[in-house]
Amino acid sequence: MDYNTMQRFESLIRTKQLSEQEREEHRTQLLPFLLAELTACQKRFPFLILSEYSTLEERAVAISKILMDADQDAQLLDLLLQIKEQANSLFLHSAQVCYISMFLKEQELNIPSASTKQFKLYYPDIIHLGVAGLLHDIGKFLPQNGTVIPYKENMTATEKQRYRGHVINSNGLLKKKRLDGNIIQGILQHHETLDGRGFPLNLHGDRIGIAGKILAIADYYAHWMEQYKDPERTDPFAVAYILRSQNILYDSELLKKFYMGFLNALIGKEVLLSDGTTAKLLSINEKQPRKSRIELQGKQYNLEKEETTLEIRKLLE
Repeated sequence: MDYNTMQRFESLIRTKQLSEQEREEHRTQLLPFLLAELTACQKRFPFLILSEYSTLEERAVAISKILMDADQDAQLLDLLLQIKEQANSLFLHSAQVCYISMFLKEQELNIPSASTKQFKLYYPDIIHLGVAGLLHDIGKFLPQNGTVIPYKENMTATEKQRYRGHVINSNGLLKKKRLDGNIIQGILQHHETLDGRGFPLNLHGDRIGIAGKILAIADYYAHWMEQYKDPERTDPFAVAYILRSQNILYDSELLKKFYMGFLNALIGKEVLLSDGTTAKLLSINEKQPRKSRIELQGKQYNLEKEETTLEIRKLLE
């Protein structure tokens, strides 16, 4: 842990309490920015469809109210506003992880097939993952100079220690707030991997909590989308392939729930096959999504069982 950085974060803990009205004013400043970015996520990830039981505005309001109630000095709200102003790329990434985490939590809870009553029961858990996603990298931000602790390839030992310290920074700040324990634990564990080579605790397998596992996948996917401009990265079949390849580092059941969550929503849509022909998608093959069941020229085919090299190339708009 970078002791000096941690001390600077500790110094941010204020003693002055604000009235509820004053904190509400801070919340209403953040709300439109948060809603705008969640709306942008909806367009950026068009096949990550959140439940219609709750609108994006309702989710943004619920998240902002948790942040407002977390302390008496509006510190978290102010930090997020400062990040938005001085480190906008970090704010965008955090909003994306917030959105993806809510989607993945809904898939983990099987919300697409849930009743309204069941959704209401699980809604706080979904929103808590949204809060965790929004705050997961707050420790990267250095408020005294408005900069972000950078990540780069081939870091020195000192640089790596400083970068990895952002998780400890976040934990040191958030554990003093009135936040659900799963939010804080998830943020502390969002860089842990199943092989035990993550940080800061080198946890293995099931020692990583569900919130940490979800945040890790959401963070990975958001970074993967940010780093490359290849158009295929917006194709759900390409995304499913990449996610399936990450099961050494991330929970395989959650990865499957993630990609099956958006692939199942494509049933009935047109897909382009590897020979250039167009077919209708009838069902999804969990193990080999590109070898799913299709309808081609009025006939049904299971591409996995057919003796053919034919496979699904991409979704057609």
